[in-house]
Amino acid sequence: PNRKVLAIKGLLNKSRDTCNGYVLFKEESSVEEALKLSGTEFKEHHIIVDRADTDGQVDLGQSVYLAGLPRDVSEEAVWRHFTDKGLDGITKIRIIRDHKTNTGLGFGFVSFDEKRKCRQAVELATGVIGNKTFRIKKARNNALKDGMKPSVWQGGEKKKR
Repeated sequence: PNRKVLAIKGLLNKSRDTCNGYVLFKEESSVEEALKLSGTEFKEHHIIVDRADTDGQVDLGQSVYLAGLPRDVSEEAVWRHFTDKGLDGITKIRIIRDHKTNTGLGFGFVSFDEKRKCRQAVELATGVIGNKTFRIKKARNNALKDGMKPSVWQGGEKKKR
């Protein structure tokens, strides 16, 4: 069965605590109201509301790269790590996962609503989730060390140069 059918029947992957949803609005004003909900909590999880009609690019000046994450890390654990450090204003979290197994590949990105918060996150240099220390670096526009391009924000495949 396809994912839509599984979601309707409530047969989601019990080991994951995240899912994606899509809503088509008739009025632009409804879209703007929905976007205001981004960052709110729903059933003890933060939600991220974004437009589907954008190119998926983020402001790298407001984003950090996380390396050495636990493979089973959740977006919510990353969210809580930064908010526990006083860094709110998260606009997007992207944990890079294997597309077949859905297992984390040990790295990801966090985008903030202000460059100042991004700088504060980089100043932390490291963090700990699940007894595993990970590194926090400024996200860069050029290809990352492993050859991955910023298209991963859009769910793109990892590409070698």
